[in-house]
Amino acid sequence: MQLNRGARPPRALRTEPSPSALGVWSGHPLVRSDARQCGGRGARRDARGGRAPQNHLLVLAKMPRDQPTSLSPIGAKANAWSKNGALGLLHPVLILILGLWVGNPAWAVTFLEDFADDPTQRGWVASGNHDLFAWNASLERLNVTWDTTNGHSFFARPLGVTLTRVDDFSFSFDLALTEAAGGVRNGRPGAMQVAVGLVNLAQATSNNYRRGAGQARDTLEFNWFPAGLIPGYGEVEPTLSLVSFDNAGRVRANFDFPFEWELSQALHVEVVYRAAERTVSMTARRSGGAAVTISLVLDEAFGPITLDAFAVMVWDETTSFGDSLRAQGWLDNVVITVPDPPIGELRWVAAGVSTVEFESRSGWRYALEASGDLQDWQTVGAPSSGTGGSMSLSDLREAIFSKQFYRVRVEVE
Repeated sequence: MQLNRGARPPRALRTEPSPSALGVWSGHPLVRSDARQCGGRGARRDARGGRAPQNHLLVLAKMPRDQPTSLSPIGAKANAWSKNGALGLLHPVLILILGLWVGNPAWAVTFLEDFADDPTQRGWVASGNHDLFAWNASLERLNVTWDTTNGHSFFARPLGVTLTRVDDFSFSFDLALTEAAGGVRNGRPGAMQVAVGLVNLAQATSNNYRRGAGQARDTLEFNWFPAGLIPGYGEVEPTLSLVSFDNAGRVRANFDFPFEWELSQALHVEVVYRAAERTVSMTARRSGGAAVTISLVLDEAFGPITLDAFAVMVWDETTSFGDSLRAQGWLDNVVITVPDPPIGELRWVAAGVSTVEFESRSGWRYALEASGDLQDWQTVGAPSSGTGGSMSLSDLREAIFSKQFYRVRVEVE
């Protein structure tokens, strides 16, 4: 990636937690831990625009730094207890809060990127041809070249959480093109698409999808096609599209055409997924113009989908039947809202057996795991589906242990 470094040096992202009076603050992967105070650039906010609650790591006993904490995609809260065999009592010996989002469980995590600083210092990564993506320090935006001769290329921001069809989420951005032409090479008269959206980054970078032929997995994309020509069909008008592929390659797409887009005219795009209705809606608004809305229904026949990164996508024209694209433009004001972790505050319940109570979410499966040494873990009892409210899991084994630690593992159903 080419970095146009101006006079103002970029601020480094703080990856080490900073201390607080209560314990250790632990930043969510989507939230800039160098965020300025409320209302400033990069500030963390909840979905309603207010200051989001902080998350913290409270340690009452020492643990190895390399201790695994894979309790949920973002982290969850684990409590551990020791069983006193002589007295048959339960008493707490260690409490850990791992990445627990403290506060109103209905709040979501919102990430804002205004490109005021070098994005590669805040977790953005380039794949494929890095020269297609350049941070413009003076104008505080990301310059992008869609040159489809270079193979699949991506400039992506991993979310730190995997989104599925049971999660509500949204993203928005501003996009402008300074050059855009389809069918720019002999033998390839059709137009490839300008693409921005969500991907499964490992899938996208390790598989040469025939995306130009309408084949991919685990994507949700804004697409815009300039005018082009399809041999045997004729001229195709400029087209706006919303498209999604599940993890088996099944596709749902909708289109609006003609959708003329003047060069240098900023387009504001917002994509919202509602899990309860299984609908995706995309609204695109030209500067000073009317909005166009396109919707998709991800019906029961549309299978599971896993999305873990926001990306600018430059798809390879050789995967198409005869398309090509040359476009340049810029991206700015990216806003991504993802749900809280699928597990809320854990509580120990003194009910004669080791019982963990917590707030759950529908669409997720919860299992209680136990260990005597924090290394080897085994599932205790059958996994249970989330209820969307408070639920509990218990260790009903009759064996007596010198000590036992517990955690809750969360998986999407």
